[in-house]
Amino acid sequence: MHGNGSDWGALDDAGTQGVLNVVFTRSRGWRAAGSAVIRAMPPFGSWSHCATLRGDARSVVEAVMPRVRLTPLLDLVARSSEWGVMRVPVPDLAAGLQAAEECVGLEYDTLGLVGFPLRHRGLQRPHKLFCVEQSLLAVTAGGLPVVEDGRTLLTPVMLSLVLWAAGGRWAPDDERDALLAAVGLTTGGGET
Repeated sequence: MHGNGSDWGALDDAGTQGVLNVVFTRSRGWRAAGSAVIRAMPPFGSWSHCATLRGDARSVVEAVMPRVRLTPLLDLVARSSEWGVMRVPVPDLAAGLQAAEECVGLEYDTLGLVGFPLRHRGLQRPHKLFCVEQSLLAVTAGGLPVVEDGRTLLTPVMLSLVLWAAGGRWAPDDERDALLAAVGLTTGGGET
């Protein structure tokens, strides 16, 4: 059980296998227009952004303009109208978390994002990431290669479907809310 949020980044007894947590969100406020565009791309769905929950379960690694950065989980949830956590079993959690951390400071792949609606991978730039690429990199480094080359044109909705097919499962609302309570927020789904 995750009542205190303490094992959200826990390793197994061997110190390797564990669960990598990917946080999916839908934006509110001025970001909502971009969120609607992303969610309107097939296969359509609730999510317009994703980030990787760090081992401390208090913050995430997220790719947002202008760079990949560390963001307190509370801040991510506060700017979201909806959010969920996909718990993804990986063979090497430590490697997945390390790969996520190593992304911090990389530039955001603005040109790749522009090419996204055109389904044109040629605009993606190496060493620059948008949100799905960052979370996908962490999952792949954790030993779960869910796409062929790791640089693919997936929306957050598509990534959630791929991770589900690979064995990921949504954290129940009570666990998700307990995670927030453990880091200082007692409301369930963002600002009230």
